[in-house]
Amino acid sequence: MTNCLFCKKEFQPKRNYKKYQAKFCSRKCAGKWQSQNRRGKKAFHWKGGKIEKVCLVCGKKFYIIPAKKNSRFCSQECYWKWLKGQKRKPLSNKTKEKIGKANSRKVVVECSYCGKKVKRSPSAFKGKKRYFCSRECYAKFVSEFILKEETSNWQGGINDIRDTERKTREIKEWKKKVLKRQNWTCQKCDKRGGRLEVHHIENFSSNGDKRALLKNGIVFCKKCHTKFHKRFGYKNNTREQLNKFLN
Repeated sequence: MTNCLFCKKEFQPKRNYKKYQAKFCSRKCAGKWQSQNRRGKKAFHWKGGKIEKVCLVCGKKFYIIPAKKNSRFCSQECYWKWLKGQKRKPLSNKTKEKIGKANSRKVVVECSYCGKKVKRSPSAFKGKKRYFCSRECYAKFVSEFILKEETSNWQGGINDIRDTERKTREIKEWKKKVLKRQNWTCQKCDKRGGRLEVHHIENFSSNGDKRALLKNGIVFCKKCHTKFHKRFGYKNNTREQLNKFLN
C-alpha cells in the first residue's frame, strides 16, 4: 500500500507498477498535481517563455512563443499591409511558356443557358453535351428545362405537392424579401437574427394567389413560430389568429 501524492489516499498499485512504483491513485490526481507543480519553469518542455518582438509595420511590441520566433508581424492586418508594398517576383521564361501553351489549347464555348462566350480548356467539357459558364446558369437550366423524371434523385414523386411548392424559387425569393422588409427581426419578441422563419398570414394551401405576396408574410423566430402553431394549429390559419397572438 502506498499514499497518493495529491490526495494522500492509500491505494494498492497495479502489478505493472511494481518495478516503478506508482505515485498517484488515479489519472485525475496525476493531472491535478502536474497542473500545480509542473507549470512555467518547472515544466518539462520549458524553453524560456514568450519572446518579446516588435512589429515591422506598426512598431507595436508583441509577445510570441519560441516555436514562432521567426514571426515579424503582430497581426494579419499588418502582414497584408506589408505584402501590398512588396513587388512580385518576375515570372521565369519556363513558366511563361507553360502559361502560353495552356492558353493556346483553350476553346471558345457558349453557355447553354445565357449564351455567354467563355474560354475554357477542352478537359472542362470533355464528354458533355452542354456547357455552363457558372453554377447559377446550370441550376436555372435544370429547373426550367429538365423534367423531374430525368433527374438521378427522382423516386416517383414521394414528397407531398405542398413540400415541392414551398421549395420553388418564387417562394425562396419571397422569404428573402420578407426578411429584408422586416429587418430580420421577430415580430413577436423583437429578437433580431438567429433562427428566423417566415410565416404565411393567410393559409398556404387554400390561398394559392397570395403565396408570393409581401403583405402575406411575417417573420417569427423558431420558438414564437412553434408557439403560434401549438395554439392555433397548422391548418386554416387566418389574420385574426395572428392579431390575437401578437396582442
